[in-house]
Order: sequence, then C-alpha cells, then structure tokens
Amino acid sequence: MNRQERSAYRRWTAWQATAFYLAMMCCLVLAVGWALKDRHARELAAARVNSLAHADLVAEWAKGAFTSTDNTLSGMANLFALALNDEHGEGLADEGGQGI
Repeated sequence: MNRQERSAYRRWTAWQATAFYLAMMCCLVLAVGWALKDRHARELAAARVNSLAHADLVAEWAKGAFTSTDNTLSGMANLFALALNDEHGEGLADEGGQGI
C-alpha cells in the first residue's frame, strides 16, 4: 500500500460519517427520551404523594368540623333538655327538694 491509499483507507467515507452521525443521534434521542420518562415518573409519584397528603388534610379538617358540630349540637340539646326540665318545675333539685 502506498501512502495515498493508506490515507484514503483511514479516512471515512460520506456513508460511514452519515451512519455514525445517525447512530449518535439515535443514542442522544434515546438518552433524552429515557431522562424525560424518568422525570415524568418521578413527577407522577410526587403528585400522588401530594394528593394523598392533601386528601389526609381535608379528611382531618372534615373530621374536626364534624366533631365541632357534634359538640355544639350536643351542648344545645343538653341546654334544651335543661330548659324543658325547668319549665316543668323539676330544675336541678332532687326529689327531696334540696338543690344539688
């Protein structure tokens, strides 16, 4: 082999360069696609955790609201029962006529 043939042998042809470029672009597209898919999966997991935390917060708020309403209504029922007892003359006195 002479020098000119050896340098021509070492150089890439246009087809080889194009094939190498396309292979590298495919690798780049695959890497970017994998990174985007991974990020999407992480964001979905974070959104699920955030949704569960928000649901727990709303459940605690609703539980507190219902407990407060229950306590208020129970207190009002007790006051209403006391008022009815006072109207009938029973009041807080026991059967001996002495107060509690």
